[in-house]
Amino acid sequence: MFEILWDPGQLEGSGEARARSGQRPVESFRLQVIDTLGAVKAEHAIVDSLTIGRSEGDIKFPLDPGLAPLNARVFVDDGQLFIKDLSNGADNIFLRVSGGYTLQSQDIILMGRQEFQFREISGAMSVAAGMGIALAEVSRTLAEPVAELHRLHPKGSVPARFPLSLDQVYFGRVKGTYTFPEDKLMSRAHARIVQRAEDFIVEDLGSRNGTFVKVRGTAPLAANGTILLGDQLLRIIPTSV
Repeated sequence: MFEILWDPGQLEGSGEARARSGQRPVESFRLQVIDTLGAVKAEHAIVDSLTIGRSEGDIKFPLDPGLAPLNARVFVDDGQLFIKDLSNGADNIFLRVSGGYTLQSQDIILMGRQEFQFREISGAMSVAAGMGIALAEVSRTLAEPVAELHRLHPKGSVPARFPLSLDQVYFGRVKGTYTFPEDKLMSRAHARIVQRAEDFIVEDLGSRNGTFVKVRGTAPLAANGTILLGDQLLRIIPTSV
């Protein structure tokens, strides 16, 4: 005869429950703090979750004014790693683009010091793709760009709009459809936005400092992915089991 006592607080995914049972937690990911030269300054194991902030959390960066007191939570759910924005409006978590990222309207993109917001006319490309109409023709018909980037927080330069009226639009410090010669953090050829069917996809071109997209709410994290949180560059490393 056996008696099973069920306690919802002692779920298998709970690090506290594992500690009470004496089971050694399994480290599935590590979070590395990277300096400006690419060297690892610190490393933290992610068992269940880690919180990050300026003055609160498991990891603190008290000298970073770009962070909220409690800014983000990195957590594991069913073997997948996620990041959640806890900043209550600071909205300063960016993920580095690896491969290609399909843009959604109002997405924020960071290239060097340039911060852009992606905007598009809702439904225009879906109709055009269904009818087999090219992007340039749609823009001419509407007498305005179907999609464009709006520069935000220009930091010494004027706000501007950058139409995405070609199948491929390039951004860089000295090479591209749009260039930003004053931005020393941007690579010569930094990134491009490609139109495929009804989607606009941003792709990094091997830039030194990377192309980033701002997190909205909660987002999955890729193994070996990079996070820009305030002025902190963080890297996710999977742990071999």
